[in-house]
Amino acid sequence: MSIARVLKTDIILPKDNEPSLIKYLEESKLIHISDIHDSIKEKAEYIEERTDVDSSDVDEILGNSKWILDTFKYFDPEKKGLLEEFFGSAPYIEAERFDDIIKSFKINEYTENLKSEFKDYEEAASEIEKNKELIKSLSPWNQLKENLSLYQVSAYVSVIPIACKNEQYKKAMILLKEKKLEAYTEWVLVSENKKDKLGYFIVLNEKRDDLENIIKNSGSQPVTLPSLDSTVEQIEAESVKIIKTSEEKKEKISRFFAVESLKKRKIIKAFYDEYSNRKKNIKVRNKMFRSEE
Repeated sequence: MSIARVLKTDIILPKDNEPSLIKYLEESKLIHISDIHDSIKEKAEYIEERTDVDSSDVDEILGNSKWILDTFKYFDPEKKGLLEEFFGSAPYIEAERFDDIIKSFKINEYTENLKSEFKDYEEAASEIEKNKELIKSLSPWNQLKENLSLYQVSAYVSVIPIACKNEQYKKAMILLKEKKLEAYTEWVLVSENKKDKLGYFIVLNEKRDDLENIIKNSGSQPVTLPSLDSTVEQIEAESVKIIKTSEEKKEKISRFFAVESLKKRKIIKAFYDEYSNRKKNIKVRNKMFRSEE
């Protein structure tokens, strides 16, 4: 029977059907199967010894090169021409330079440097998002002129800011009267429109729980203001500065990655291809075994 190169095929079927499948494939002359164990007299005595190859170093470099390429793609998306899409890319590195670059370029150290820069980028993005949310949450309260630390719990009284619909406010006032809490509380309006009100209750601490139940039953929403020794206006101004600084930092890091992508992308692609092949070879070696009597 002639021997031809074939593609690897995985066939999944119930174990009981294995003999009939093999018989069918052989009779159809699609494959020829030789069991190496048939030559062993006592099958119970043979030992299969596999060669386990440590792939941790290869896995580390392969993982790092993939992370770098994904990060480059984020900051500097790669554009391919029509011919390149159809025929594929030319070699990333010239053959005569390839071995020297693979040996000399310290990709793991390079990865750590990039990850440090990317961490700074993420921190800047987080600062922008956090301060934008802070401005958004405080802007309805910009008529408060005192430091926000005053709108917290003190030794004798509590301040409870709320946001509510007009009908919810009316319901809360009715409940306050029914529970006879009017003498222990004071309502301060901050702003309002045709449908909504923003304001806060000042209440004696001993009646705080009763007031919170009334707010809940009226459908009003308690609002948590940051406990800062600054006014809303001052906080917003500081947040605007932080956003501007963080956006400048993000832009600087983005330019850094774009430049690194331009200089190093081909080298990292070469690393990825080389270590992908090394990983495949390790997998093959790990699957090989020998049998002994």
